Amino acid sequence: MKKILVVDDEPAILFMFKHLFRKSDADVITCEGIERAKEEIDKYNFTLVISDIRLTCIESREGLEIFDYVRKLSPETAVILMTAFGSEHEKEEAYQKGVFHYYEKPLDVHHLVTKVRSLGITIQ
Repeated sequence: MKKILVVDDEPAILFMFKHLFRKSDADVITCEGIERAKEEIDKYNFTLVISDIRLTCIESREGLEIFDYVRKLSPETAVILMTAFGSEHEKEEAYQKGVFHYYEKPLDVHHLVTKVRSLGITIQ
């Protein structure tokens, strides 16, 4: 079964993603912090990881650290990064590293669903 990991420090965002993917052919795991995210990445092979870039404070960049961790263990896993406090420089850096997509919050949910479907994940 396909798996999606969603990492965000806001429970409402995690709830939204669980709800969004409830009628998909993927198992969705959510977590609020980088340590738990790494534990899940160690346990499972994810089709997609969606992570907020800043999990602990406005200057943090844990999402990029999660991307690097995923890339080492599972280079075929697509990673989507999102942030409410982005910059053009950060966006360029993310794409240069190889992220699948970079979103600034609020997310364009229709565009996100299209990107997720392009990975072969069915969403009703």
